Amino acid sequence: MAHKVQDGFRLEGPAAPGPGRAFADRAAPWDKLLETIQALIVENPPQATDERLLEAVAPLGIGVKGGLDAGRFGPAQAAEIEQGLAAARTLLREKGWTGPVANGWSYPRANLGLYGQDYLYRARVALGGLGALPREEALYIRALDAKGGSIFPAGTRWRLRLPGALPLDGFWSLTLYRATPDGQFFFIENPIDRYAIGDRTPGLQRGQGGALDILISPDDPGTAQRANWLPAPAAEPYGLFFRAYLPRPDLLDGAYTLPRLEKA
Repeated sequence: MAHKVQDGFRLEGPAAPGPGRAFADRAAPWDKLLETIQALIVENPPQATDERLLEAVAPLGIGVKGGLDAGRFGPAQAAEIEQGLAAARTLLREKGWTGPVANGWSYPRANLGLYGQDYLYRARVALGGLGALPREEALYIRALDAKGGSIFPAGTRWRLRLPGALPLDGFWSLTLYRATPDGQFFFIENPIDRYAIGDRTPGLQRGQGGALDILISPDDPGTAQRANWLPAPAAEPYGLFFRAYLPRPDLLDGAYTLPRLEKA
C-alpha cells in the first residue's frame, strides 16, 4: 500500500538554465581557480558571519560584488599566490579531520556538519567526502591503522567482528574506497560489484546472538563466506568508513565503541 502511495507522487519544477560557465577544478592554475571562487561567491553570497573571511581575501579583489582582476598581479605576486595555494593543498591533506580515537577508529569532531567559521575542518571534510550530516543524524567513523593513519596498504586483509545489534535507530554500513594521493576517496571496481556492507545487505551470515564477521580482503573467500565479504583492492591503497545513522546516546558519547579491526 505504501508503495502505491509513493508511486502516485510526481515532482515537477520550472525550467531553468544549466550551468552558464565551466568551473575550474582544484588543480587549475591560480588565476582560473580564483576566477571560479569569485564567480561562486557572487552566485552564492556568504552569510554575514563570514564577513571577516571576506575582509581577509579582499586584497585579492574577491568579493560579493565581484571585482577580481587576475591580470593586475605581476609575476612575483602570482608566484606568491601559487605558493599559498600549494601550502593550502598540503594543509588540507594533514590529519586535522581526526576527532576522538577509540579501538583504532576515529570519530567525528563535535562540530561536524555545523562548522560555523571552522573553515579548515569544513574544507577537509569537503575534500574527502563532499559533505556531512551533523553527528546526531549520522556518525562517520574512520578506520585507522596501528600508526594512526587512515590509509591501508594495497592487498591487506582485515576482519571486523560486530557483536550484534548496534545502538542506533537507523542503519549502518561499512564502505571501502580507493584513496588518491590528494586525499580523495572513490569506489573501486571489484568482482561482485560490492562497495559497502551494511545491515541491509542480503544474505549476511550471522553467528550466535546475531554476531557478524565482515571480511575485508582482495581474495574471494568462497561460497560459504562470500555474503560477508567486502572486496579490497590488491594493487591500490584504500580507506574504510563506518556510517551509523541516527545513533543513540551510547554511540554519541563514546559509551559504546566499534570493535578493533583484526588482521585476517
